[in-house]
Amino acid sequence: MLCPALADFLQELADAENPVDYFYRGQGSTKFLKSMHEKDSFITLEDMEDCESEVQPAVKMFLAGHTLCGPPPPSIYSVVQLAVAAMIDPVFDETISKDARELTGKDAVQHTLQRFRSRYGPEIEYESTEQGSFSVLVEDEMGDAVAMTSSLGDKFGNRELTEFGFFMNNAMGSFAYGTQRGSPQSRNAPLPAKCPVTQMSPVIGIKDDQVAFLTGGTDYLGVTASVFQALTSRHSSNSEGTPLLSRRTNGLTLLNRDKSLLVGY
Repeated sequence: MLCPALADFLQELADAENPVDYFYRGQGSTKFLKSMHEKDSFITLEDMEDCESEVQPAVKMFLAGHTLCGPPPPSIYSVVQLAVAAMIDPVFDETISKDARELTGKDAVQHTLQRFRSRYGPEIEYESTEQGSFSVLVEDEMGDAVAMTSSLGDKFGNRELTEFGFFMNNAMGSFAYGTQRGSPQSRNAPLPAKCPVTQMSPVIGIKDDQVAFLTGGTDYLGVTASVFQALTSRHSSNSEGTPLLSRRTNGLTLLNRDKSLLVGY
């Protein structure tokens, strides 16, 4: 999918004296909103000018000589940490197989769900992945890294595409997770500036003050497997699953295959 208008726009943004002002308060916002309004959007210049980023501190965990970093709730990253920390090779600890069976047993699952449910909370169901999602993993020459997962849900909402390459999304499927769409009775009901419940979980692993690996996606079982894979050095470049960008002595290596991954070396 080629988007020449988006390429030109990003080049103008990069060349601007003040890229932030250009995008939110300058000529860039005018161009951006023009393409959005052609698709009947409700974003205004005032919305762009008043926009501020809210940065939340990462959730960190120290495990197997690594520092694992990920986003706070409503991301499911904390569950990924818990799952990885609980695992061990059954050859070296026979009790782990018994613990695993108990953890995934019906009684344990029901007990866990009851702790989180309320009359405002939706019934929790397992979904293997969120539709319309993609991941971006980037590490530059200076060792700075970004792991990002994005999703429009419901296979790109209404499937309207602007000339700048942005998909319009009127569905907001994550706000309807496990409940009637848009129900105000849900704890996950949409509100201005509110983040929906999500299975997204980008992860950055750090070892010896350097980025060791990056992974991320909406399949939290796959993310858990990839993190475990990175920590135990059980790597396979041919396996399918959540992509894993790993640093080695000879450079960066992409492990696990996934067509929906964008990687920067």
